[in-house]
Amino acid sequence: MAERGLELGKALEDRVFRLLEKLKELKAEKVRLEAECGKLRAEQERQREEVARARQELVAYKMATALGGATEGGGAGASAASQDTKRRIALIVREIDKCIALLSR
Repeated sequence: MAERGLELGKALEDRVFRLLEKLKELKAEKVRLEAECGKLRAEQERQREEVARARQELVAYKMATALGGATEGGGAGASAASQDTKRRIALIVREIDKCIALLSR
């Protein structure tokens, strides 16, 4: 009977030791995840600032093209440049939308 009690005590001691080891691992993982979370938050803020800056540039571009279209004669070269600029802006807007989608996750 005493032998059975020693076996149970040893088994309990082993379980407690494994639990303590697991606790140490989980605490280390928590610290790592908190650090990663901090980095991701900083990246998210940087991307938000980049999106805001791109939106401001888009507004400025729209105003400039509205004013430029009214003052220019609107030749063939101007419309090709305008189309190229519109394509570039469309690419930038898609990139902004992707950033927003990533930030929303």
